[in-house]
Amino acid sequence: MTENFSLYDRSDVIDIVLYKYNHSDNKLWTGIRNKVEYLEPNDGSIIITRDQLENFINHNFKNELNTFNSVGYEVIHKEVNSIYFIANMLKNMKQLRWIKLTLNKNSKYSRLIKDPNGNSQIKFGFKILHMTIKTFDIFETHEEVQMFNKILVDQRVLEEGMPYRRIKLNDLVDRLDEWIIRADKNIIESVNEADMDVVDSVANMLDMMSDQKLSGDNPEVLLVTDY
Repeated sequence: MTENFSLYDRSDVIDIVLYKYNHSDNKLWTGIRNKVEYLEPNDGSIIITRDQLENFINHNFKNELNTFNSVGYEVIHKEVNSIYFIANMLKNMKQLRWIKLTLNKNSKYSRLIKDPNGNSQIKFGFKILHMTIKTFDIFETHEEVQMFNKILVDQRVLEEGMPYRRIKLNDLVDRLDEWIIRADKNIIESVNEADMDVVDSVANMLDMMSDQKLSGDNPEVLLVTDY
C-alpha cells in the first residue's frame, strides 16, 4: 500500500448540518444563500463547491480564523465553532469537491458536550456521502493493481474488463472481507507468496473501512481501476 494512504482523503462529497440558533452557523447559512450561487435539491438543503465555501469563509470570517490560528484550540475550546471545524476539513480533505449544507431549527442544540471525565468538548458532526477510491492510488505497482483487479472480479465487485463501479462502502467491505477469510484459510489456490503484499494491503484497507464513522456513514464509493 502506498505511504500515507487514507480513506478520509478520498471523500469528495460531505453533508454538514448547520443550526439556525447558532450565531456562526446562521451567519454562514444566510450569507451563502444571499451571496453564493448554489444548487438547491428538493430537501431544503443547499449544495456548493469546495472553492465556494472556502472563499466565503476566508472572506467573511477573517477575525475568527485569525483567532483560531494564533491562539489554538486548547485555549479557546469554548469559542470554537463550526467555522473552525469546516476550515480544518477543507484544509485536510484534499479531494473534497461538493458540500451539502442543511439548516436544523432545533433551538436546544449545543455542540459543547461533556466527556466521561466531565471535561468540556466540542462535537462537530458531518456525514461522508461519497468517496472516490482509485486502485492505482492504493498500490505501488501495476502488478499489484492487476492482482487486486482479480480479487474484485472474483468477489463480483467488478465485471471483467470494467474499470469502475459505484458500490456502498459496507458492501465493498463485506466482499473483500469474505476474500480475506478465504485467503487466510488457504482456500484460494491462486494466491502465492509473491501476492502477500496485496493481501496485506487489502487487510489494512479493510481495517480503515471498518472505522466506526466510515461504516456508520456508509458512503457511496466510486471504485476506479486500471487494466
